[in-house]
Amino acid sequence: FGQVRDSQSRIAAAKSAAAAFLSSYAGTDASANRQLAIVTFATNYSTRLDWVNVAGGSGQNSYNTALASING
Repeated sequence: FGQVRDSQSRIAAAKSAAAAFLSSYAGTDASANRQLAIVTFATNYSTRLDWVNVAGGSGQNSYNTALASING
């Protein structure tokens, strides 16, 4: 995943790395059961995406939307 470039914020780099990981984690086997939830936290927590099966890319829109909603 490399180092953060000068023109890239840490949160943007983390979101990019998370998107790459999630795409790999989802895999191509739609019959698998690969559960995912996205939660952000600082002082309090916020559930950005509740548990969803992402196997075979079925939840890709959901997790991409959740990642896009994270400000930074």
